[in-house]
Amino acid sequence: RLAALVVCLVVAGCGGDSPSSPSSTPTVPSSSPSPPPPVSYASELQLCIDQTNQYRASVGRPALTRSAALEQYAEAAAKFDEESNQLAHLLHGAGLRPGDHIALLLENHPRLLTVAWAALRSGLFYTPMSTQLTAEEAAYIVNDCGATVLIASSATRDVAEAIVDRT
Repeated sequence: RLAALVVCLVVAGCGGDSPSSPSSTPTVPSSSPSPPPPVSYASELQLCIDQTNQYRASVGRPALTRSAALEQYAEAAAKFDEESNQLAHLLHGAGLRPGDHIALLLENHPRLLTVAWAALRSGLFYTPMSTQLTAEEAAYIVNDCGATVLIASSATRDVAEAIVDRT
């Protein structure tokens, strides 16, 4: 049975700068175990570049340089990391723990990756579902996978509410 329905405004944030997750990380009670530490892709990328350049220094030319494109990638990776970390904390604050299962009813959109990574970094299993499914078909999948949370977009809200009624 679904314990909660979380509606993310995935499409509304298409080209915008505002993430669908809260602007600040929710407070997690101190009595509960803390979520996994965040991974910083920007710092890992820079470490990889530094180590590669140190190795190649003996050859006399740098292996990689930090170009404008790489800077843009690092900024996008940092934003992705921050948004997925916020959602991971939100899921943890909602009582989800490693091994729990969530279902996703989202369009093909880059924010789907943010939600999936938040689940993975939290140790959660996730089941993505097609937005073309009927409420009855999607409810069957939700019941079968044992999801306790359904994450849907504003565009799939009606189907998501019908799924909650059927689980």
